[in-house]
Amino acid sequence: MRLRSHLFLLVVAALVPVLAFSAGVVGLFARQERVLVERHLTETARALALAVDREADVAIATLQALALAEALDADDLAAFHRLATRVVAAQPGWRSIFLAAPTGKQRLTTAQPLGAPLPSLADQPYFRALLATERPQVSDLRLGPAAREPVVTVAVPVRRGDRLVAVLGATIEAARLGQLFAQQQLPPEWTGAILDRQQVIVARSRHPERFVGQRATAGLAARAAAADEGVYWDRAVEGEPTFGAFSRSRVTGWAVVLAVPAAVVTAAVERSFWSMAGGGLAVGLLALALAFLFGRRVERGIAALAHAARTLGRGEAVRIAPQPVREVREVAEALTAAAEARRAAEAALRESEVRYRLLFENTPNPVWLFDLGTFRFLAVNEAAVRHYGYTREEFLAMRVLDVLAEPPAPGESAEAALARVGRHRRKDGTTIEVETTSTELELGGRRARLVQVLDVTERRAFEARLRDQAATLELLNETGRLLSAELDPRKVIQAVTDAATTLTGARVGAFFARVVDATGARDVLGAVSGAGRASAGPPAPGPIAPTAAPVRGESVVRVDDLAEAPPEAMVLPLPTADPIRSYLAVPVVSRSGELLGRLVFGHPAPRVFTERAERIAIGLAAQTAIALDNARLFERAERARAEAEAANRSKDEFLATLSHELRTPLNAVLGWVRMLRDGRLDPATAARGLEVIERNAQAQARLIEDLLDVSRVVAGKLTLSLRPTDPAAVVRTAVDAVRPAADARHVTLETALEPGLAPMVVDPNRLQQIVWNLLANAIKFTPPGGRVEVGLRRAGAWLELTVRDTGCGIRRDVLPFVFERFHQGEAGAARPEAGLGIGLALVRFLTELHGGSVSAESAGEGQGATFTVRLPYRSGAARALARPPDGPPLQGVRVLVLDQDPADLSELAAALCDHGADVRIATRAAEALAMVASWPPDAIVAEVDGPDSEGVRLVRALRSRPAGDSARVPAVALADGAPPPGFDGSVAKPVAPGVLVEAVGRLLAARTPAGAPPEPRAR
Repeated sequence: MRLRSHLFLLVVAALVPVLAFSAGVVGLFARQERVLVERHLTETARALALAVDREADVAIATLQALALAEALDADDLAAFHRLATRVVAAQPGWRSIFLAAPTGKQRLTTAQPLGAPLPSLADQPYFRALLATERPQVSDLRLGPAAREPVVTVAVPVRRGDRLVAVLGATIEAARLGQLFAQQQLPPEWTGAILDRQQVIVARSRHPERFVGQRATAGLAARAAAADEGVYWDRAVEGEPTFGAFSRSRVTGWAVVLAVPAAVVTAAVERSFWSMAGGGLAVGLLALALAFLFGRRVERGIAALAHAARTLGRGEAVRIAPQPVREVREVAEALTAAAEARRAAEAALRESEVRYRLLFENTPNPVWLFDLGTFRFLAVNEAAVRHYGYTREEFLAMRVLDVLAEPPAPGESAEAALARVGRHRRKDGTTIEVETTSTELELGGRRARLVQVLDVTERRAFEARLRDQAATLELLNETGRLLSAELDPRKVIQAVTDAATTLTGARVGAFFARVVDATGARDVLGAVSGAGRASAGPPAPGPIAPTAAPVRGESVVRVDDLAEAPPEAMVLPLPTADPIRSYLAVPVVSRSGELLGRLVFGHPAPRVFTERAERIAIGLAAQTAIALDNARLFERAERARAEAEAANRSKDEFLATLSHELRTPLNAVLGWVRMLRDGRLDPATAARGLEVIERNAQAQARLIEDLLDVSRVVAGKLTLSLRPTDPAAVVRTAVDAVRPAADARHVTLETALEPGLAPMVVDPNRLQQIVWNLLANAIKFTPPGGRVEVGLRRAGAWLELTVRDTGCGIRRDVLPFVFERFHQGEAGAARPEAGLGIGLALVRFLTELHGGSVSAESAGEGQGATFTVRLPYRSGAARALARPPDGPPLQGVRVLVLDQDPADLSELAAALCDHGADVRIATRAAEALAMVASWPPDAIVAEVDGPDSEGVRLVRALRSRPAGDSARVPAVALADGAPPPGFDGSVAKPVAPGVLVEAVGRLLAARTPAGAPPEPRAR
């Protein structure tokens, strides 16, 4: 752009603020003009709204005065009709007056003769509003019933006292309201209108015959409905743009609207605008002409300077004529001085270029220069040629991006890639780590960059080895500190697995704990680290139990590539979905030689694990074994200490309670013995004393018997002698035995025994012991005046014994433990006696030995308790009917039954008892062997569920004895398939009673001569 053009633009730039200021002034004037119009329109609309209110108030007042006429009080409709007709004639614009009942029925109207049929007004909105509010109402615009001209209705209520008796109204022509605009003398270009509550035009100053009865425009209707007063811009119904204001009538709710054509409002503003535009144009033309005249003088001087600059560019001498403009003259002098300086600089540059080329070529590190526009090499030194393997010609044909080891990412600029990628690729394909320093410079108008490259491959590798060794030492030290301080085996295992996975470079690592339980030895996943941790889930719960026997996998297993190894090379599968190629398994062996588990590692790539990784894993495995040993020893010590403390507390509590329980009846016995020895008691008192002595002696004997039974339970020597028994008789005997104790404590003892109960197969003595213990417990904890109820009934295949008391009850937190051995409830106000805690334990054991169950219920302290015993109901008579008619009898035969399931044990014993056998039962081999010594059986029935089961141990022990009765006693195995070694026969489970009896009888018949009964035995 020429200088003259810049001067023109300068003039224009100076004129723009002036013109902008003028435009602002015009805008401010327009805004003020609009505010004045708005105010004038609003005030006029407000005055017209007041005029509408006055017109409505006059009509309402006239009707209210007419409503007081005596003709209405006298119900003289003819007189009222004449009076109303005179009122209509006196009111300008009124069409008629009507009188209606509250029901809406018109009684008269001045528009019709008296008595003419008239329509109902009940459906008119204004009529319903008047009935609802009992206040005067003005209707919206409607058409008259006769002439169908637009009218409005004013209605007032007629009251007599507090009662609405009628509605009086007047129909007024809408044109009457249009006269209000003429009274206000509106300017001819203004338009006035009245809108009812439905935004329908009631009256209009211009063309009322066309627009009265029509709805207002949508914009005006929306604004008039939303506010009581305001201004608006809209297009009138004639289509002309208008500016207006509206105000709402207080009495009628109508909106009075005044509108002015938009051209009237903007006329003054437009005149001001065109005046400003004309003046601005004239001033601008004058300024441009002056700029052209003075610009020519400046332009000549600038042209001379341009010619001198071109001369300077060619290196020639610069000569410039004197200039009248001072600034141009100063520039000419500066160009002359610059020409002299340039000649000196060019000489220095040539000398510097020689020095730079020597430095560029002799630098030992690769150096190159490339174009920042095309990124092509412009120059390379000899070191770059030697280091990268390319010739100078090959370099100059390449771009600098060609030596990067990684291409630029999608969307990444070349400069960003050069700054990001720190590895270069040489001609032979090898990559090197580099650090670069660069300087940007200008060469012949092109941007270029000079780069010096430093090969840091060996330094980076050395630094990486140092960091790896430091991280390894730090992780080993941290793991060692954790192992020495942590006693939780799971935390130890997880920490070691994490550390070993990191140090060996494995993708996934795991620890498999060696667990030994009743099912044998197996490997359980105890911890996972690395890629398989999320998919493996939580480790399996349970303690770590090492096995003492050496197992497969105690040696280190390292496979460089599983794809080339047999499948069994992987000792344990890793919990990961990725295929494993490199595999390493290291055993964790305790100091005593026990295998605690294995650390197993894997990686999808082959040949990942080195000897160094193997040594690290072995070292961590040794530390893990020591930590686990310490954790196990600590856990055992803590458990032993807790058990010892608990046993010590239990012993002290039990001895204290036992001494109290033994001393209490002895005190009573000793006291009465002393009184009886003195001989001063009367016969009745002496008899009572003997009764007390007998009762306390029996209590003490029962206590001692319970203690002995508990010791038999612990030793596994408690047995049952099953036979058909009347359960009701056993219960009655037990009740009679405890009744004196109940009477002594003033406790009512009640029984509810189901009549006609058939005999069942039980041990009667043990059943009586169950009932006695439950009753004694209930009487003991029932206060004087309480009640103990004993119930016995048959519930399907079960016999149900219930003992319910009204005693001190059982707390909810104690209820689950009432049948535990030596468990005693806390003594207190509601529970004065604690007891030894052996009675209910015996009840549970004896009940379960019969194949039954016992439960306790209580609503809480002070609410009593209920104990329920359920025994399998085995009727001897019923089983006798099921006996095979040709089965060999077992009358008088001793049968020892061994089974670890109490329910099955009771069932088997009952089946044999039904056929006349004398049965003893046991749950363990040691218990059965002790029984054989004192009660030699004729046959043995034993469950066999494995090669080392209790039944196999019993028969093996008997067969290993010297020849005798016990060594050759026939034995039946309850097992599928052929009988195990040492057994004479087998019966498959589930056992049919007839099949079992037949099998036992067949074995006895084979051992006994034909027709000879079994040898009798002392019982």
